[in-house]
Amino acid sequence: MTEQIPVNQEQKNLHEGELIEKGQESTVKNSWFRSWIEGNGLLPQTGLGILICMENEIMRDEQFDWESFAHSRLSEEQLAAVGKYMSGMHAARDIKVSTKEHEHLFQKSQDAHEEDAQAPPLHIVSDRVLQRLWRDIANTSEKITRLLAQRGGATFRPDYSDKKKFEALQTFWKAEEYDTYRNHMRNVFKVMHDALTSSEGKNLAKRYKDALRPNKEGMRPKSSVVWAQYEPHFRVLIEKQIEPLPSEERQIAIFFIKQLNNI
Repeated sequence: MTEQIPVNQEQKNLHEGELIEKGQESTVKNSWFRSWIEGNGLLPQTGLGILICMENEIMRDEQFDWESFAHSRLSEEQLAAVGKYMSGMHAARDIKVSTKEHEHLFQKSQDAHEEDAQAPPLHIVSDRVLQRLWRDIANTSEKITRLLAQRGGATFRPDYSDKKKFEALQTFWKAEEYDTYRNHMRNVFKVMHDALTSSEGKNLAKRYKDALRPNKEGMRPKSSVVWAQYEPHFRVLIEKQIEPLPSEERQIAIFFIKQLNNI
């Protein structure tokens, strides 16, 4: 997904509900959903924004269930919300990616390019792709949290089954011996989230998103190339925000950012 959707009242009104078991699968909790949307809305096509927003939300939930999270699926309402706002934001930026239900939003843009043989066609994103995008980021969030837990002393043996890994992560999440370290993690993600959502962070994010727009020929720059130009600026922003933190918290933040390049 190249663009996501600002948090708004309609999304907040989506059914919050408890996790609904479907075999091993469960419905994405709406607080997780909103943090995913917030992060991709801030910094589309990057892991930094999404993971900071999601980890900031997750860290506040002391009853968090990692296995349910990793096996969760978007509800029909959430799929509809993602499709509607993703398509709307793309149409506003002439980025030709949409769901089938909202391809009409691109008709005016398509008409304007009808004589241009180089104009890219509209790319239709299916619900299956949206589900995969959610599952991928949920798995990445679980993996990065496991790496942070290992740094804090938790044990994850290489021969652990997935079930055993979830049990070990759940133990880290609740055991008193890790309370201090989890509190450090909680504060780190809050501070990094505050950095991204500050006026300076939002202005920098706007410049990054504007750089993703198609050129006059309708061709979009590679997001990886654009992010390579802007990522150092976001690092400086975060480093400035974490500089006053205790040494252990600064090290957690630095470790997190480094791990993003390895996942």
